[in-house]
Amino acid sequence: MPQEVGDDNSTNDAYARGVALYRSGRYSEAIRELSQLQRIGGAVGHMARFYEGMAQRALGVAAMAEGQLKVAEGRLRSAIQVIGPSADLPRYLASVYARSAKAEQCCAAMEQAATAGPADPQLLRQLAQAQWQAGGREKAMLTVASALRLFGSDSGLHVQMGLFHAAEDKPTEARACFQEALDCDCDNGDAHYYLGLVFAAEKRFDAAVRELQRTFDLQPDNLLAGYQLALAGQAAQACGYRVTLHLPEARAAESQSEMHRLAHYVAEEPQFLEAMLALPDSAINTTLFGLLAAVVKTALAEFPGYADLRFYCSRILDRLGQTDEAIEQGYKALEINPTYVQALLHTGGLYERAGRTDEAIAMFKWAIRNGADWADLHHRLARLLMQTGATDDAHTHLERSLQLNSTYPPAQETLRRLAA
Repeated sequence: MPQEVGDDNSTNDAYARGVALYRSGRYSEAIRELSQLQRIGGAVGHMARFYEGMAQRALGVAAMAEGQLKVAEGRLRSAIQVIGPSADLPRYLASVYARSAKAEQCCAAMEQAATAGPADPQLLRQLAQAQWQAGGREKAMLTVASALRLFGSDSGLHVQMGLFHAAEDKPTEARACFQEALDCDCDNGDAHYYLGLVFAAEKRFDAAVRELQRTFDLQPDNLLAGYQLALAGQAAQACGYRVTLHLPEARAAESQSEMHRLAHYVAEEPQFLEAMLALPDSAINTTLFGLLAAVVKTALAEFPGYADLRFYCSRILDRLGQTDEAIEQGYKALEINPTYVQALLHTGGLYERAGRTDEAIAMFKWAIRNGADWADLHHRLARLLMQTGATDDAHTHLERSLQLNSTYPPAQETLRRLAA
């Protein structure tokens, strides 16, 4: 039975149980466990929602494979409600942490970007989207029309114009644009998707299934495509068509654009990484921390002088068991900021666990010189010094530990053993 979620420990326990159930393929149980965390904020809440959505997706795909299209529709709709239209972790995280910009500000920024450099179809499409969201519908359509004249036939621009026509309730014009997009690029999954929706609206369900199936083949992480495919399949069956669906597995490829969005986010908001590092250990988090390591390395390529990023990169690599690289990143953080006490303690701990006692001693002494004059650190340093035979130095640090906390039991016990 799921347990009540209250304090941080029980929240982390519920998360760990939920992802373990997901990993073992017990999707219904995982959903029951993880759904308790829907109202929890921060990294644990976001990751719990992602795995809950992925469990709903798995059950939806299984139902489609069994021909239970109504069940599949419900499961995929639930997945979309939980994590949005994409079953892709980088895209999900980026969408969670990049929702603060207002439409007007976004539009102004896009207009500035469009005039600052060479013309680019994707940039002009994004500008048109921003203009539309800011209320400038005519301006947006003119932007796309001008871009089509400038670049000739571009599949993405035709899709965008089709979407604008669809929003204006002009299905004939929209269908023509989506078909033109496919004439330019027959593997444009978005064009197949929106053309499928037009066919569904026109009650041409056999054609809708064909287009939506092609979308799902091209974009297996697209939950909306799976959901609409299930709906169209039901409608086609009701009209007497025989429906056979092909169900590709979601690919693990990561979107580079989403990776860069996340990289910029973590460079500006390191508390996001702190929250992720606070997640409890579980096998499923190897995937998450592998992603985070790639994101932070992407950020470091643009911001190599950020000591915080080096520090967090080191901690993430440590979680992945990559000790040598973690030490390297920790030391690079200290080259940037030699008084970074957290990095000194972390890197010293890495040296200690790696059996590199002399380097660990040097790091802890360095930390003490920079303000970490703490009873527990003096005691930890004394124990390392005793391993090297530096008993006089160890005695000095034990005495300092007890000066700072006269009733500190570990220091009292170690001093007694040293004196014996």
